Amino acid sequence: SRDYLYREKRNLSFFSNCVDAGIGVEFNMIEGKFRFLDNNYYHRFYGGFSTGIMYFEPQTTFQGKQVKLRGPIRRQRQAVIPLASGRVLEIGMGTGLNLPFYDPHRVKSIVGVDPALQMHKLALKRSLAAGLPVELVGVSAEKLPVADASFDTVVSTYTLCSIPDPLAALRELRRALVPGGRLLFSEHGRAPDESVLRWQTRLQPLWMKIAGGCHLNRDIPALLEEAGFSPQVQSRYIPGPRVFSFHYWGQATAE
Repeated sequence: SRDYLYREKRNLSFFSNCVDAGIGVEFNMIEGKFRFLDNNYYHRFYGGFSTGIMYFEPQTTFQGKQVKLRGPIRRQRQAVIPLASGRVLEIGMGTGLNLPFYDPHRVKSIVGVDPALQMHKLALKRSLAAGLPVELVGVSAEKLPVADASFDTVVSTYTLCSIPDPLAALRELRRALVPGGRLLFSEHGRAPDESVLRWQTRLQPLWMKIAGGCHLNRDIPALLEEAGFSPQVQSRYIPGPRVFSFHYWGQATAE
C-alpha cells in the first residue's frame, strides 16, 4: 500500500500556512516511526498544510509559470488565489506558498502579514520569482496596522486554524476591506460527521501542542458570519485522514 506520511511543524509562534519554517517532524505510518527533518530537506520536499499530507505530482504550467503541485492543498490554493484583484492583504503569508497562484494582471499590490519573521526571507524570494512585489509586516492578524477600507481583496489560507483569536482577526479583515471587497479563504476545520468531530475533539489538546496551536475543529462558516461576512462556502473532505481533511473554501463579502 502507498506510504502516506504525516509531517508536522514545531517551534512556531504562529502556525502560518502550517508547514513553512522551523523543524519538521515526519511520522511514517507504515514503520510507525518519527524522525526530525532539517529546514533544507523540509522545505524541499514538504509544504502546504497542517497535517502535511502530501501526494507527489509533476510540475504543471499555471499562468505561464512552472508550478510544482504537490497535492490537494496546492489545488485548494489554486482554486481561490487567482480570484484576488486590486490591492490585496494576505494574513498568514508564511513563506509565500500562495504567491505563484496570484494573477499579476489582476493584482495591483500585496501586503503580507505574518508574525513569524523567520519566514519573511523565503516569502520575499518567492515574491521575486512570481514577479509580485510584496510588503511584509511582522504582526499577528488580530490587530492590523492598516487603514479602514484600504484593500480590495483579503486572503486567508490555512491560517484561521492557528490564530489565537480568529474572530478578532476576521473583524480586522472586514475593517480593512473596501465596500464590496472580498475575503478569499481556504481552511480546514470542523467536520460535519459526529464520529469524526468526536475524534477531532479528542485529539485537539495534543494536536495544539505538536502543531503550533492549530485547531482541528473550528467552525469556519460560523466564524465568518459572526464577524459580519456573508460567505459563499464550498466544503468537502479532501484526500487524507478525515480528522484532518474537512475543508471549507470560497469567498465572503462584508454585510
